[in-house]
Amino acid sequence: MADRYIKLICVLMTACIILFLMLGAGYNKDEDKVEELINKRTDIINCVLNEEITLNEAKKRLKEIETGKLYSDDIDSIVSAMNTDQEKIIGMRIVSTVKKHHVADIICYETVIQWQYYGNVGNSSEVCHYNVGVKEDDKERKLVSFELIE
Repeated sequence: MADRYIKLICVLMTACIILFLMLGAGYNKDEDKVEELINKRTDIINCVLNEEITLNEAKKRLKEIETGKLYSDDIDSIVSAMNTDQEKIIGMRIVSTVKKHHVADIICYETVIQWQYYGNVGNSSEVCHYNVGVKEDDKERKLVSFELIE
């Protein structure tokens, strides 16, 4: 009889552990999606500035992940930076992304990024904090803002 109770307790504990693991696996799903969008944005901008893709291809790709003023600002920044001796991004690591608040269909995050650059004076690195806005609708999420916190 005691063996039955021990087996029942073991089964219940195993079920609880599995449930907690399943819940934990989806815990940062929103933050992971935001980090994926930021990584794609950085990759696209880097590729066009390194002449690996055309400006038209960059516009097309950015349109898939951005909208509104951020999209037009990014295109303007890319055009201004093309064919200059601007520092090149050689590495980026997202240190953290934290959901701050939700207003209507915009979710706001604070993201910390460590950048590695190569420029006229060699390699350099810095850590920057950003407010990132993501527009959410039924089908997709897109970046709407990416602002440096000073």
